[in-house]
This record gives sequence, C-alpha cells and structure tokens, in this order.
Amino acid sequence: MHNDQRRKLISHFENIDLHRLEFQLPFFDGRFLESVIATPLDLCLRHKFYVKWLSRFIPEVTAVPWQAYPGHEPCPLETPVGLAYQWNERYQANENAPKKRWAMRQAFELLGSVDFPSRILSKRNLRLAALIHLTGWRDYQYAIEAAQTYHIYAKKCGGEFTFSFS
Repeated sequence: MHNDQRRKLISHFENIDLHRLEFQLPFFDGRFLESVIATPLDLCLRHKFYVKWLSRFIPEVTAVPWQAYPGHEPCPLETPVGLAYQWNERYQANENAPKKRWAMRQAFELLGSVDFPSRILSKRNLRLAALIHLTGWRDYQYAIEAAQTYHIYAKKCGGEFTFSFS
C-alpha cells in the first residue's frame, strides 16, 4: 500500500482536479485500507486471507477453480484433470515462444523499413535490443513494441512532429 499501489495511482490522484475522473476503487477506500494494514501480516501471507475471505462470498465466486502460486494457499476446489500448470517452466516457455517470434518479426520488419523514424529511434540500439532478445539474455519485447508504436506514429504524421520539453 505504501509502494507499488501508490506508485500506480499517485499521478491519477494528484491530477484528479484536472482530469475530473474519479475511479470506482472500493479496495482503495481509506477505511478499508486502514483495516487491511491493521490485519496481522501472517494472516495475509501466501494468500491465506484471500482464501478465507472468498468463502464469505456467494457460491458463484468460488465455483471455478484457480491455480495458486507455488507454496501459497491452494484452491479449495479440485483442479480438473488435464489442465496445464501455468507456473511450469515448459508451459511458460511454450506461452512465451510465439510472443518472442512476433516481437522478432516486428523488430526485423521495422529495422528493414525504408521509413524508419531515425529522428526519434536509434536503429543501432533497436538492432542490439532485438539481438539480445533473440538470444534470450534479456526480454526486450517492451522496447520492440515501443519502437513499433513510434514507427506507426511517425508514419501517420509523415515524420513531421515537434519535441516539447516543457
């Protein structure tokens, strides 16, 4: 509550007077958060609290089984036979392989495009990020996707854009 969630929402709340949007966030209600923070830590570790809390909801809430993180409170329902375990390394690799191929295809198409937006992107840096991503040393999919977004933007505005640092 003091770090991650605050970081994600601080800008929204700091500018609420400007954008005039108020999110419906019942789990960020001040009194609710006070009770969460006052809850003994051991009760909250490894999703113990969630599993206990879910038992208080209508039966439909817990009618579908879910996968728990390894070492956390297990789902009280039986897991149907034949489902993949999402935290298995092989499953993760199979899930990530098409995303990696897609990112590489995007990177090489972008690097080979005649209208590469060199004013805002470095071909050298994108090539390096793509090669590192390809080897698996690091995941640079986010950088490739960002470059693709800038490329689309540059094409739409015909390369005519200005930078403002105010």
